[in-house]
Amino acid sequence: MGAAPAQAGTPTGLPPGAASPSGSACQDVKVSRPSSGSVCLLIEPTSPPPLTAVQREKRVKGLLASASRARPNVGADGSARAAGVPSSFPTACLGVVTGTNTVLDPDRFHSCSSATYSATVVTVPGGVTIGKMPLTVLQWTTDHAAALGTAAAWDHGVDVTTGTGTGVLAGGVQLSFTSLCTVNAGICSVTATSGTQPAVYASASETTVIYTEADAGPASSRTNAVTTATSKLGIQWVETYNNLTATWSDNGTYQSAGRGLANRCDSYVGIYSGVNATAPGCVNEQFVPTLTYSAVTNPAVSDVAQHVYSAQASLPSHWGVPAHGNWLSRDTNLTDQAANRTAACTNVLPSCDEFPLASTHQGAAFSAPGDWSAVTVSASANSSQGGITGAFYTSNRIVEADKFWVNAVLANGTSSW
Repeated sequence: MGAAPAQAGTPTGLPPGAASPSGSACQDVKVSRPSSGSVCLLIEPTSPPPLTAVQREKRVKGLLASASRARPNVGADGSARAAGVPSSFPTACLGVVTGTNTVLDPDRFHSCSSATYSATVVTVPGGVTIGKMPLTVLQWTTDHAAALGTAAAWDHGVDVTTGTGTGVLAGGVQLSFTSLCTVNAGICSVTATSGTQPAVYASASETTVIYTEADAGPASSRTNAVTTATSKLGIQWVETYNNLTATWSDNGTYQSAGRGLANRCDSYVGIYSGVNATAPGCVNEQFVPTLTYSAVTNPAVSDVAQHVYSAQASLPSHWGVPAHGNWLSRDTNLTDQAANRTAACTNVLPSCDEFPLASTHQGAAFSAPGDWSAVTVSASANSSQGGITGAFYTSNRIVEADKFWVNAVLANGTSSW
């Protein structure tokens, strides 16, 4: 790339119709704005229009192909990758492939973000734009440790697409990025990297890198601890132009009210059941999951499903129904749980089912009179309900005070919401 002119005006290489912002352009608040005294390098967040259906389809196909190449199904040693480890861009994150800036929490195991920027070179003084390069950055995390029962780890994918460069950036822009785990070493670490990134991003190019990252916070070194990495995951960029270096971070928070790529790992023991009862695991704690009691898929739980269905319709707070906004939150305190059962089930024998659940902060001991329900159900229904609830808490890493919804499905397929 050639040197930029030192004075304002219409420099050689200025693209047709180049913008001429105010002379204070480099003093505006930008992501980064280093200046050499003759030119200023800006990294500016942009708000592009949404993609058309055709553009979106093309973008998705390209992304799936690129991500698949970055993370093959066969490991470097020739062995097959472990089950549950994604080999491409997760379909759960397709909602961010729209051309707009957004952060998405599609489920308990994925977090996704899209951000767009413009690398811009302007003259100083004068603020005449002499080069531009648009960037679209998609990121995602996929938590797979809970399903595998291994060390607390996740995949962090990054896909970068450049548009057409103009002016002095027509030949490309020199960029590189690294995982933010390298600067948040007390939170996470990078254990492997798949895919490569070019030193110079040419016009209309794409690259995908997938990091394998692992918990390096409190939950990695002791039991009954939590590491929250939300908004600390992402990438750190470095752009170079004519001896100017712009550095900025992208953790998915652009226009997202302080949110970002989400991740929380825990090493709790004694609050989970099943094969992962003592294994550390990670989830997207920003997503509120749903506990479902379905008499269709599990006929043994029919009595409980009917009770929850009726209680959600009749209780003033309609506990667990999203439309009413009153979620349940887990209470792991055994004394609280015993108090809830005593308040609800003392006179409901021999097999009592209470709603809200005894293992929540909304149980009978903590809710207003008339805002909870208890009925007699079959012992088999009670046992089935316990198994479903325990498996839900384990697979979704529901820790103390975590929120969740409840859905009841009757034998005829009717759902409570």
